[in-house]
Amino acid sequence: MALEAAARPLFMIGKKQVFLPNQVVTLLYTPHLPATQAKFIVPLNMNKLDIRDYLWHAYGVNTISVRAFVQQSKVQQDKNGVDQPRARQWHRPRAIKKMTVELEKPFIWPEVPENFEQWDKETYDAANREQEQRMEQANEGPSLPEAVKTLRAEARNVFSEAMKSREEADRKKKAANRPANAALKTKSSSRQDMTDETEGDEFWDQEVEVEKELGMEKGLKGGMSHFPGA
Repeated sequence: MALEAAARPLFMIGKKQVFLPNQVVTLLYTPHLPATQAKFIVPLNMNKLDIRDYLWHAYGVNTISVRAFVQQSKVQQDKNGVDQPRARQWHRPRAIKKMTVELEKPFIWPEVPENFEQWDKETYDAANREQEQRMEQANEGPSLPEAVKTLRAEARNVFSEAMKSREEADRKKKAANRPANAALKTKSSSRQDMTDETEGDEFWDQEVEVEKELGMEKGLKGGMSHFPGA
């Protein structure tokens, strides 16, 4: 009977089973608290009855009392993980809920081991250092606006070089076509001179014919004056 009484919880257990596969309960290392108290970080929707049932069913630990409090996060500009926080965009991160449980039996933290070979701590530390170096290199790199400005400047340089090469090609093409254009101009000027000479001869012939006609008219008038009644 004594063993059965010791195996029973100090509180009434609910009959309905509730499964919380996505809930994370974190035990905090609190050397300043007595051995009969343990502090946990729990989800915001977990209550005192949940943590009490959880400790009993998962670890067989009896609890005498539970204290819970919600720790509000500090207000900050913009959300976490933003490279350039926006001004006056205030944001309060999600609150943290903590519970302090008074245990029936004291819980003493084990001593920190001196040899970590069985946990492969060297590989773990090397991976952490490499990750920190990558984060530092990423933070030292140019931000998004600077990268955009650099790309714009490179695009302008490429466009200006393309325009210069195109203008140079047009100049070479014009220089190559200059002898042909000069020959065409010479031919056109000679044709124009021949046309002018032909037009001058035609004009001179027309003047001669006009003078002949005028002379014939004068002669006819003079001959007609000798007749009586003219």
